[in-house]
This record gives sequence, structure tokens and C-alpha cells, in this order.
Amino acid sequence: MPEITTRGIIGLKWLPSQFDGGSPVIDYEIIYDQSNGTFVTLKQNVLGTLFTVKDLTPGLVYAFKIRSRNS
Repeated sequence: MPEITTRGIIGLKWLPSQFDGGSPVIDYEIIYDQSNGTFVTLKQNVLGTLFTVKDLTPGLVYAFKIRSRNS
């Protein structure tokens, strides 16, 4: 879902996937698009389901994806 920031900071919160293939989630990867149609990795090895993104450009529209990793 696209989010607009006016202060350069945004908080992300998500629920763990119910479809883990029977193996617990190890960590998460946060991927984002900065209004140019290309998603890039912002942060890997995120533990937990909360993350604060800082240093964003106010007024730009950002889209975020969360990818989980398990064995």
C-alpha cells in the first residue's frame, strides 16, 4: 500500500504470515519503491513485525513490501 510521509519518517507494522509452509519465520526483508516503479531492498534481517523507516523525502509516495524468510 502506498504511504505518503510529511516528516520523513514512517512506521511499518505487519502481521506474520499464516502460510509459512510449516517452518517458523526467521526474519523479514523490507523492500520499497520510491515512486519510480522499481522495488529495492531497504533492510534485511529484520526481527519482529515493527520497523521505522527514516530519512524519507517528504511529499514523495512510497510503496513497501515485506518479505518473510524461513528455512
